[in-house]
Amino acid sequence: MEPEGRRAPVTLDRKMEMRPRTSEMEPALDGVVFAELRHAKRGGGGEVDLVPVGGRIEYGPIGKRFKSKSRCLVRMGDYIFSNGEAEEPATVRTDKGVRMGAVRVPLGGIVRLGEYRPIERYGAPKGAAANDNTPETVGTSQTASPAAFDFADPVEDAEYAAHLREVVGAQTASILDIAVSSSGFGDVGRRLGYIGKSAERHGQQAVLDACAALDAALAA
Repeated sequence: MEPEGRRAPVTLDRKMEMRPRTSEMEPALDGVVFAELRHAKRGGGGEVDLVPVGGRIEYGPIGKRFKSKSRCLVRMGDYIFSNGEAEEPATVRTDKGVRMGAVRVPLGGIVRLGEYRPIERYGAPKGAAANDNTPETVGTSQTASPAAFDFADPVEDAEYAAHLREVVGAQTASILDIAVSSSGFGDVGRRLGYIGKSAERHGQQAVLDACAALDAALAA
């Protein structure tokens, strides 16, 4: 039971699909020969790792951008790994907005498992969104299962906020910061250097202009 006046956390039931699954990962290693190798440690007792040493493994040159003659593991069983140059389809931000493009798979990242690419995605919302006729949008339903995911991602939010600050510019971002912590337009105007009725008038216009810039950035 939530305290009066306090809303429950906004959640929404969704199924998350991650591939490869554990049941797919182990069979994909058939034919790979592993050996236990102990890390060197003064006095002994170094940690032991299981390392592929033979069978269905393949090494290839590391990506040219690394400017190294080293070789890296590019195949292990049915796994295909990136040498640092492989790319995968993704949405990317350009000077013309968000577009479909490609991003580089990091060195050692899984490129494929057999014929399939690794995926991590959420399915369509179910159950809770229909219970109170709210739109099927993340963060709308108040009746989701208590075990449902809260889709707030603080890292992503911080990165997006930093991007918006860069887009709207330092001055506009500063005005928005002031507006959030101010008691009114007059307070904003005074912090911008105005006094009297002029402070309220200029403060209001500054906030409206800043909000318009933020709306344009969000719509881009």
